[in-house]
Amino acid sequence: MNIPMKDAIRRLRRERDVTQETLADALGVTFQSVSRWETGQGAVQKCRGERGGARLRAEDDRRAARHIDRP
Repeated sequence: MNIPMKDAIRRLRRERDVTQETLADALGVTFQSVSRWETGQGAVQKCRGERGGARLRAEDDRRAARHIDRP
């Protein structure tokens, strides 16, 4: 199942409870860029997409570790 990039970015960002501003900071872009990506008004450059994916996965790992460490 292929979903449009704009929908994938928004879905993954929301699933991870990350704001547009937080994602933008992680990628070194403005939150307006993230907003344009999510509305289909702009395209993500490949290197930014890969870097963002890695950072979101790292955040997921940190959140999981916090839950595991709780008694």
